Amino acid sequence: MKINHNIPHQYWHVDLSFMGVKETRKCIVHAIQSYGGKALLFHVLTDFGAHLSRVPLNFLSHKPTTNELPLHMLQLWDCFSDNVSFVQFDYLTEARVKVTLKDRSFVWGNYFGTVDWYENGFTEEPTQFKQGHIILLDNGQIAMQPNNRLQFFDMSFTGKSFPMHRLRVIEETPSVESVSEKWLITGDEYFYEQVPNEPELSDSESEGNDS
Repeated sequence: MKINHNIPHQYWHVDLSFMGVKETRKCIVHAIQSYGGKALLFHVLTDFGAHLSRVPLNFLSHKPTTNELPLHMLQLWDCFSDNVSFVQFDYLTEARVKVTLKDRSFVWGNYFGTVDWYENGFTEEPTQFKQGHIILLDNGQIAMQPNNRLQFFDMSFTGKSFPMHRLRVIEETPSVESVSEKWLITGDEYFYEQVPNEPELSDSESEGNDS
């Protein structure tokens, strides 16, 4: 079980009102925490030295904000498992993203990273699998939304209209061994015998040309 996972540390802001203090302070956000059936949480270090754990999305911002969106709008689904991973997909780094919220309104932001869960009944069932993409919204807030709520933009590539009515949920997890009755490998000797012989090189070709 892995409930905590490091993320690239970020200089953000934390609203301390959830701790009874009406104040927003600078902080360094450096890790996430996941409990199945609960909202995603963060570990942060404040500029006055307090280390805070279990900070929800709606109390963090990457720039000054009025916190106009509540937690249930920023995160559509609770975490699926205590087992969590995090990755920043290089290609999506800071990509522009159009987010469809649960009330069907739109907000914009930039991709930050992706949370994934494992060893649970939801994510191992292909029709229920969901990742959580962390998006830094233009209004300063932090959101985490699944694939089907996001439209990513690569200005040199994604210029077509979005065919929402054509996309369906993937209903199976591919396996290459599930059809083993159609193909049998009995050992390494069998495998190597199937490799075609390469043509032999002449002496001049094998010596190479240094010129």
